[in-house]
Amino acid sequence: MTEEATEPTTIARVELDAAPVLHLKEVAQLEEMQTYRKFAAQLMMKQDLWDGFMLRCDAIAKTRLYGHKTSDTVMIAGLKGFEMGWSLMQALERIKVIHGTPTIRGPSAVAMIRSHGFKMDCVIQTAERSQWYCERPGYEPRTYNYERSEAEHAGLPGRNDNWTKYPIECCKWAGAARAAKDLYTDLLGGFEITEAVTAGLGPQPGSPDEPKEEKRNVRREENQALLKLTQASLVADGRTHQDTPLGGEAYNERKAKLYTEATKRAEVQITGEPTDEQRERLITAMGAMLKDFGGTEEGS
Repeated sequence: MTEEATEPTTIARVELDAAPVLHLKEVAQLEEMQTYRKFAAQLMMKQDLWDGFMLRCDAIAKTRLYGHKTSDTVMIAGLKGFEMGWSLMQALERIKVIHGTPTIRGPSAVAMIRSHGFKMDCVIQTAERSQWYCERPGYEPRTYNYERSEAEHAGLPGRNDNWTKYPIECCKWAGAARAAKDLYTDLLGGFEITEAVTAGLGPQPGSPDEPKEEKRNVRREENQALLKLTQASLVADGRTHQDTPLGGEAYNERKAKLYTEATKRAEVQITGEPTDEQRERLITAMGAMLKDFGGTEEGS
């Protein structure tokens, strides 16, 4: 009898103890999201940070992580992810860049919506139709349908092979896009659903998805070469990134000194904006200087 009498009290105490923990976790998540958003804003304002970020984008693109084949798609996914409050790895996993536009992969979109406590379930999934059932506080429960006949009316199967190869998936994610953009548009952050776009729905620019060969950006290569050289020079002096942060006075002084030395080695006289030919010679000179500090052109 005594045990039965104390049990509700114990349960109530556990619930009360758990509530502050959940609150603190949510606060920590919000703070983390704000950190990434602030970092994105700093990238737009500080050239040194941007150069360092693009250097890492180039390295990541070489690995084709999560299917990102160029540094530009890594950059776009990263910036959009930071805006959403995600880490770079989360952004690369969840985002696919199509025609220069960031889209969110379907499973990630559904998971994001459900993480807010909302319901979004695919209850019918066939090659002919899909149906999604959604619930959100403050709204009546809603059902969203998408039928293959809609795609046929728009001429999608004739223009897009995915409707022949993956008809069930196309129907499923077309319905998901309809539901998400109607009831959860504030959570999507402007995203289109990746699978819906690849099925021919949503924006369809005429430009190719990702060029096989990325057009060379000599100016960016020059900035990255100077960044590597400056970092290698500081490391050779025994300085850490904490001692000389990117954009700091000591860092900028060293960078300016090295740039002047590189122009002398390259035997170029720069008055105004350098030409691509001058930049090429500067990059070569910086590569030679980098070796003097024990670094390589692939990485310091």
